[in-house]
Amino acid sequence: MLDRALYSYADVDRLVGLHAGTSRRWLEGYSRAGKFYDPVLREQPIGDDVVTWGEMVEARPLAEFRKQDVSVQRLRPAVEQLRGEFGRYPLALARPRLRQSCS
Repeated sequence: MLDRALYSYADVDRLVGLHAGTSRRWLEGYSRAGKFYDPVLREQPIGDDVVTWGEMVEARPLAEFRKQDVSVQRLRPAVEQLRGEFGRYPLALARPRLRQSCS
């Protein structure tokens, strides 16, 4: 179910309450000042315009951390570490643990 492609980037931005283009940057990475920044929610860019259910689910907790002013640079290694433990959708699968540890 998590792998089902259901959304566009614009859908994710709207549903999660992100500024336009944010989900694409989080999922595909982006370039700024000649430097490429890897995606946060994917291991690598896939060059597709569809977002899976799992990726949309992951965007919500990432957005919640960002609203608390946690930088993407600080979140990136945490997501990578969780990916090693939980696999492809670490924030979706670790979310119950994240809530317990943040409470």
